[in-house]
Amino acid sequence: MTRRGFAQVLAALAVLSTLVLVGQAATATTSVTPVVFHISPNQGPTTGGTSVKIFGFNLDGATKVDFGSSAATFSVTSNNEIQATSPAGTGTVSVTVTTPNGTSATNNRDQFTYESSSAQRHHRR
Repeated sequence: MTRRGFAQVLAALAVLSTLVLVGQAATATTSVTPVVFHISPNQGPTTGGTSVKIFGFNLDGATKVDFGSSAATFSVTSNNEIQATSPAGTGTVSVTVTTPNGTSATNNRDQFTYESSSAQRHHRR
């Protein structure tokens, strides 16, 4: 092998080593935030108390579940499911899950709508 060829091989190895080290650092520092992709049911009375299943990814280790700005009581069923009880509230709010890795981003599939007693009765007819 010529000196030039040897130098090219060394340069390629240096680039490859750098890429591996950068990839390892990215893997070591990357955390996965929770994702909420469905809640059921997605409506309940303004007085709260509705049992709501929250489905998503990376839910294990949840430290907080919020309906809008109000904290809910909850238990983690699995990495993909949380059972929560809606707090009292009004309007339509996003349901978010917080873990040590962050808080779920809001989306149109995490919406919970609080309805008055009369609206609840209307839905049952």
